[in-house]
Amino acid sequence: MDGYWGAVASGVALGDADAAEPEGEALLSLRLAQKFDVELAGVIAWRAAELELGIEITEAMLDEIRTLRDRLFREWFAVLPGEPMLLRWPLEAE
Repeated sequence: MDGYWGAVASGVALGDADAAEPEGEALLSLRLAQKFDVELAGVIAWRAAELELGIEITEAMLDEIRTLRDRLFREWFAVLPGEPMLLRWPLEAE
């Protein structure tokens, strides 16, 4: 599963889903990441039915994504300057 970071690793710029015309899962991951970028900017709090990604996403799935994202932000903000941020993979909700 390459997803968003797989697309970035293959040369797609962060947040730029249109630059390299990704396909399949990579495109879906980039589009979802863009939706969450808009949400983080305070423009809208997405509901599952509003995402229009071509697959079914439930409110429970959105809640899980937000929970993981928020945990990662807390961990990132706790990293001291110059220190690495170590991630456990695959990510799991706590």
